[in-house]
Amino acid sequence: MEIKDLTAYAKKKYHCLYYSVGKSTFLLVDPRERKCVSLLLRETDRETGEVLEYGDIRCPVSFLTGQHVSYAGPPYRMKQDSWIGIRFDADTDAGYVFSLFDQAMKSLKTRGYTIVLDEHPVQKEFQASAIPFANGVSYEKVPARILAMMQSYQYGDGSFSWKCRSFLRQGKMMADYEDDVPWDGEIKIYNPTYHDLTPAQLRGYFTWRTQVRKGEYRKTNAVFAYLYVYELLNQIGTSSPEDSIVCLQAFQENIVNVYGDARMKQLVSQWLLGFAAVKRMPLSTVQSCLDPARIQQGQAFTILQNPDDYNEEQIAAALLYDAHYRGFDAAVYQSRRQEAHALLARMWKIALKMYRGKDGKNLMETVFGQKQRVSWFPMTGAIYDRRNDSKEDVVYPLDAYESLICQNGNWVREKYMPASFNRKLLASFVRACDREIRSYLHLSASLKERKECDWAELYIEAVIAQDQQEKIKVQRAAVTINFDSLDEIRKDALITQESLMTDEERMDDTASVIQETQEKKEIELEQSDTEPELENPLLNAQQVKILSLLVAEKSVENLIASMHGMPEVIADEINEALFEQIGDAVVTCIDGKLSLQEDYRDDIVSILKGE
Repeated sequence: MEIKDLTAYAKKKYHCLYYSVGKSTFLLVDPRERKCVSLLLRETDRETGEVLEYGDIRCPVSFLTGQHVSYAGPPYRMKQDSWIGIRFDADTDAGYVFSLFDQAMKSLKTRGYTIVLDEHPVQKEFQASAIPFANGVSYEKVPARILAMMQSYQYGDGSFSWKCRSFLRQGKMMADYEDDVPWDGEIKIYNPTYHDLTPAQLRGYFTWRTQVRKGEYRKTNAVFAYLYVYELLNQIGTSSPEDSIVCLQAFQENIVNVYGDARMKQLVSQWLLGFAAVKRMPLSTVQSCLDPARIQQGQAFTILQNPDDYNEEQIAAALLYDAHYRGFDAAVYQSRRQEAHALLARMWKIALKMYRGKDGKNLMETVFGQKQRVSWFPMTGAIYDRRNDSKEDVVYPLDAYESLICQNGNWVREKYMPASFNRKLLASFVRACDREIRSYLHLSASLKERKECDWAELYIEAVIAQDQQEKIKVQRAAVTINFDSLDEIRKDALITQESLMTDEERMDDTASVIQETQEKKEIELEQSDTEPELENPLLNAQQVKILSLLVAEKSVENLIASMHGMPEVIADEINEALFEQIGDAVVTCIDGKLSLQEDYRDDIVSILKGE
């Protein structure tokens, strides 16, 4: 005897409900009492590969008194005395097991004792009486359409596909039904259908559905939410697949994303995308059904793969998203975050072009791997009738990150797998960029150097050097003076001034010019006597003067102004002149003010002395 023999007997004689709980556990449930009559299990022996079938039947152990059979004994899973364990194999007597099952069904229907006080003649003519509903609900209180729907249920073979067909048939009967009797209880049913609900619960569901269809989205229990989603997937109450998608997206936004748990959110997102695919919707419609997080992942991947098509801010955002790195959100970047993001984007672009791993892979392949194909079951877990699904082959290239492919009715997802991403490599690259950018921009909070990303230093330094050169060019262009134009302006000013002056004013002005010239000559002679020009093989005279003032902790602003120079440019020129000897920047420029690095004060003094 096998499990399927008992299942067929229970369905045929008692119309028992058959439920699959996982891959190896099955239940036979009394259709009226909604209680489990038998727990059945199927396992495979790991050593021999033999399939083992056994289970428990709701029947008192006392029923075995006087019976000695090898296949019957204490229960396997149930611990109460009201259960008997059965092993299904070649030695099992089907008739005996059926008698145990009959006893189990009889015990469920036994509700007490009957005491007859006055015996009356039995009425010979049969009169039919209504079978009462569970929970004391009578036929008279159930709306006719709900009653007709409930009575239309057919148990069939008990398979999941039959369950889906029954749901579709009953759903079409109630597609336009409305009610106004709320129900606020709590229900817990896996893969719920109309058949699983009581009349009161059904009226509560149709009342809530009526409100939803009017745009009134109110919180409800998970069973009602799943029922409504199943209806939309089977196009119950909608005019077309496109209409179902619109309703699903509205329900997802207003109910699932607001009140649903993580499992519901994941399933509804999967079913929405799967429904659009199996109904062969246009590519744009399928793309619109993607989960927002999945859309962001695809956009980030596309940007990093083709950075030349996007601006620097988009590249930086995509890089930080995929690396799961938050360092650039630090307060030290508050006023210079845009500049930092621009440098980061340029560092990624040059690394993407130049990097080649030991295996010859580029940076994208090293970080994200190769596309892989995995089987996809779009509507798994949903009460959904698949008979009308298209079997036509189709390919949906969603983006550079993923494609959906159907061949011979079988779906696969061709995509980059997040589980194989080398996020550690990507995060170490971004952190190395962060550390060098902070140093280059002279930000206060520095990061410690790490060795895991030595390969990126070449690309990072190249971008910083290029940025330095660009800044120097911009600064030099900003202070370019057209001396010919300046001479013309001076001549015109003198002519105008001459025409406005009297003879006396001209004489006074001439005297003052002579006096000023004489004073300048005296100052120059004094300076030549007291401050002889310093010569240095590394620095020019102006640089020597600036460093001398900085060593003496004096202001250099007036000197720089007289030179018509830019502080940033002057600092870079001094650092460049002394880099080979000192190996680091000795002068910093912050907010247009030069300052000396205290660590190199003694070195600068020695250089100025010519030592």
